[in-house]
Amino acid sequence: MTVRSSEDVSDTIGLIYDAVTSENSWQPALAKMRDLFDGSRACVTLWASSDLVSQSTAGDGAPPNALEMFREIAAIGWNEVFDRVPIGGIYQDQHVVDLPVFRKTMTWNDWCRPRDMYGGLGVKMVTGFFDVQRGRKQNAFDKDEVSLLRQFSPHFARAEEISHRLAVADAFKAAGALHEVAAVIVDGQLQIAGQNEAAEALLAENRLISTRGGALQINPARENNRLKKLVADACQMVNGVLAGTGGDLMVSGPGGLDAGGLIVSVSPTRVPGSLRLASDPRALVAIRRIEPGVAYNSELFLRSSFDLTPSESRLCIALAAGKSLGEASVDLGLRVSTLRSYLEQIFRKTGTRRQAQLVALLKSAEPPLRR
Repeated sequence: MTVRSSEDVSDTIGLIYDAVTSENSWQPALAKMRDLFDGSRACVTLWASSDLVSQSTAGDGAPPNALEMFREIAAIGWNEVFDRVPIGGIYQDQHVVDLPVFRKTMTWNDWCRPRDMYGGLGVKMVTGFFDVQRGRKQNAFDKDEVSLLRQFSPHFARAEEISHRLAVADAFKAAGALHEVAAVIVDGQLQIAGQNEAAEALLAENRLISTRGGALQINPARENNRLKKLVADACQMVNGVLAGTGGDLMVSGPGGLDAGGLIVSVSPTRVPGSLRLASDPRALVAIRRIEPGVAYNSELFLRSSFDLTPSESRLCIALAAGKSLGEASVDLGLRVSTLRSYLEQIFRKTGTRRQAQLVALLKSAEPPLRR
């Protein structure tokens, strides 16, 4: 097995987060992953509904007929097995496809074999997967390499989540709901290491977020404690490797979101101008302002604020309107048992434990939830 230093692993994690904000950055990130795992190829493939979109393939272009290829391997049972792999789960090709059958397909003969893609190791993402391949003359991936990829799994998930939230923020901004994103770089104790002009302006005039003794702080104190935990997580290092992913929180003042608020996203970051993660870890705090009196898209707002799926968001809107699970079942055309499953996920994502507590939280965000 190739020796990988903690510095190499941290560098690669940083490149994955770089790729969130620039599609062109996927190429160096995937090239680094390919080299780190001594692979022949590496790619990230994302899809939306039935349309597959290959973001990038290191050292080679995306297949021009990706959708046709995936339909072909779906026909031999790949998608049914892949669906059973948990989000963030690690898998190898032989676990999700019958290799002798696969090697009779057009996908294998026209795409994989000519590119020396004889055995893959992958991690399942919410909307796709990362995959690194080995060539015909190379050994298969071993258990240490499976463990190494497992270190990357939460970072792929967090990068995917941030990418989604940035897209949602763009939609808010286009609707006039959000200003330019304010960005602050802090250390594990919330001491500010850098900020952009939007952050300087926001910190100077917003009562919900400010600085004290050179440290970033949020009012009220309860939300500031949540911020501390998210930053500590984003700065967490284990054996010299970045292990935390941060998270998100929504802040409203005494008047509730009707008077405006903030959406705060925390993620690991690298020191600007450096090609490596800081030896003293840093976190990027991205702050998006919610304007008072703006007519929000309710579903979009919930998805951005709590990372809910569209179905979970629609259930929240129904519950906030005072409907029971039975009534929501009729409105949404779903079984009550399905809605209960959604509700468990909503509890986890919103930090609530009971339906009444959830509704109270949703009521505190009443203006954005109005139709």
